[in-house]
Formats: sequence, C-alpha cells, structure tokens
Amino acid sequence: MFTRYQNLLLATTSIAIALLSMLLFFKLNHSQPTPKAHKHIQQIDSYIKNGHYQHYGKDGQLSYEVISPRAVHYTDGDHLHINKPTIIAKQEDKKAWVINALKGESYGESHKIELIGNVIATRENTQIKTDSLTAFPQQNYLQTNKTVTMHTPTLTLSGVGMRGDTEHGEITLLSQVQADITPDTEHHAQQ
Repeated sequence: MFTRYQNLLLATTSIAIALLSMLLFFKLNHSQPTPKAHKHIQQIDSYIKNGHYQHYGKDGQLSYEVISPRAVHYTDGDHLHINKPTIIAKQEDKKAWVINALKGESYGESHKIELIGNVIATRENTQIKTDSLTAFPQQNYLQTNKTVTMHTPTLTLSGVGMRGDTEHGEITLLSQVQADITPDTEHHAQQ
C-alpha cells in the first residue's frame, strides 16, 4: 500500500500537526490574561455637605438658591453631582418656584442644572412632575422632552415635552397634550 517513505512522511506530518495543536492549545489556555481596559476613575476635588448656594442678580436681589445635603465636584469635565437638590427660583412680588429632584448634574460654567429622577416643581397651587428637567436658573427657564404632568386645583394637564418661563409663570406643554378639568366646587357653591 504505502511505501516506507510515504509512511514516514505521514507519521512526521501527524506528529507535527499534533505538536502544533498542543502548542496552540497550551498557548490559548495558559497564556497571561489580556489586560482589560481600566474604567476611568473620576478625580474628586471638592465635597460639599449641607450646601446652600445663593445667586444674586445684578440688582443685588436674591435670584435663586440651590440647596443640597451633599454635592461632589469632579475635575474631569468640571462636573458637579448634586444629591437631592432643591432649587428655589425667586421672582419679584411673586411666590418662588421650588424644584426638587433625586439628583442633579451641572457641567462647567454652563449655569444649567440637569435634574434627574422624580422631579417636582411647585409654585403656589401649581405642581409639575416629570422624570428629568433642565433648569437654567439665571434665565428663569425650564425644559424637558419627557412626559410631564401639571396639576392645579381645577386642572390636570399631561403631555410630552415642556418649556417654562418661571419669571412670567408661562408653562407650555409641547405635544400629546391631554386635559382633565375639575369644576371649582367652592366657586359654584358661592353662586
């Protein structure tokens, strides 16, 4: 069948394949683990406990306040993480807007605060609820692209997206707006 030369060639080839297979197996299963990419660790440069920031306008009047039990400033991206922030936006001769959230984020000198998680804004008898909201306290402006629900004693509005001018009390729901009107029973009882 096979000549002596062919048998020798076949045996040598088989041994070479077996050795290469063992070498590859050993190399793949016993090699040093490849280093995984290290998660970038943010550097904290300041920590605020029971913080109360007050911003005054050019007229010297208190414009807004940010209150938080804890805030951490990171050097990367000049990023401030605010735990359970409360923003109090003051207006002349009017009640202030009070905005609460689970957390807030602010970057650099942007003078905006991204409020995230169970955001509730209240002024007098109006309450606005959403999952996230961007507040521009110096411009008296609020916005979101999330679902918003607004409650007053006689009206409940819901919609997607909102813009708000807190100085003039103008709130605009942007799309898919629905209204539920409740008669003012106190006003009807007086007539």
